[in-house]
Amino acid sequence: MKNSIRYRLYWIINLLVALSLSGCNNITPSITPKSNETVAIMTPTLTIQLSSKPTITHLTVSTRSPTFKAWLTWKMNLIMGIAWSPDNKQIATVAGDALGDTRVHIIDLPALQGSQFSEPAFDAVITFSPDGQELIVGLDELEVWKLSSKTLLGRLPSGLHSLFVTYLPGKSDSFILAKAYPLDGSNSSIEVVSLKSVGSTWESQPFLNVKGFLRAISLNGDGSLLATATKYFDNAKDDGEHVLVWDLASKKQICSIGGMNVAFGTKDTLGTAASDGISIWDAKTCVLIKHFSTGPGYLYNITFTPDGKLLAFASDKNRIVILDANSGEVVQELDGMLDYAEYIRFSPDGRFLATISRNVDPAKTEAVLIVWKVADGSLEPIEITPEFFKPAN
Repeated sequence: MKNSIRYRLYWIINLLVALSLSGCNNITPSITPKSNETVAIMTPTLTIQLSSKPTITHLTVSTRSPTFKAWLTWKMNLIMGIAWSPDNKQIATVAGDALGDTRVHIIDLPALQGSQFSEPAFDAVITFSPDGQELIVGLDELEVWKLSSKTLLGRLPSGLHSLFVTYLPGKSDSFILAKAYPLDGSNSSIEVVSLKSVGSTWESQPFLNVKGFLRAISLNGDGSLLATATKYFDNAKDDGEHVLVWDLASKKQICSIGGMNVAFGTKDTLGTAASDGISIWDAKTCVLIKHFSTGPGYLYNITFTPDGKLLAFASDKNRIVILDANSGEVVQELDGMLDYAEYIRFSPDGRFLATISRNVDPAKTEAVLIVWKVADGSLEPIEITPEFFKPAN
């Protein structure tokens, strides 16, 4: 069992970030990088002039398809992270009744059954390998699980606050690991981890140091570009959000643009979310393609369907909105969320959308996972109960 104090510190940090973004809290801790550390310099390489702004003046639901309907709903005290299997058939998440007492949960969609496994632990990141054979979960250390047998293959100490794990396209033996800054105020770090022999030889190579608290990373489809979204907490110099685009081959920064969250649409299209709306960029040149004004409120998350045609965003207004990524037309507005949607992920085929929302107030511990499905006929909503998940043999 991992150190419960660290779990609470992790959630305190994330709660402060959420409250500061929602305008409910004016506390901004001062974080100063150590002088002997190498940091990525946040210097814009170009200035974007908006000649026109396609805008959303009223968020009204259109009559166009597809229409997503709530299919599976599951309520727990804690639900953290969403991972889709490459074949669209399974969802993995980490859930439990209390910090330090969570387990990996797998939802098998075709069979409509669930399983749970792993020792009691607190896990913040979760992802399938590209071949769907392994699952990585972790926070202070990463665990690699063999899904067919639900056996632990090995652990990798990763340091404090492993927030994102993204496999390199087509490679099940190496991934990008991103970690938020430790509590001593040093920079966020990104590493490339090679799994030559799980449990015996884990090679981790430093890749980038990025100033600020990492809010999101995104890798484009062919693995040539990496985008990072960071939040600064340095009142003396800068207290804002930045998205950086990196060329992975050269490890050089292509540009710096504004935004508090980021996601690739296609390999050459990048979406950023900021307080003034959604911006779509040419990822290779960092030229602004279009901007959609989404009205007041901060945007916590943004995600695209794999074909880049639809994007969904979550805001602090208890809503998730699905847009046509080309026109900005509102395809659908989803309800049923708690205070804010912490995770939103389209399935690899774009026919499902998984969302996790939770209460900001720590006294009201509750989270809800909803699997939204494209309505292609009769769709009976299903409420998942604890009996749905059977312990692995």
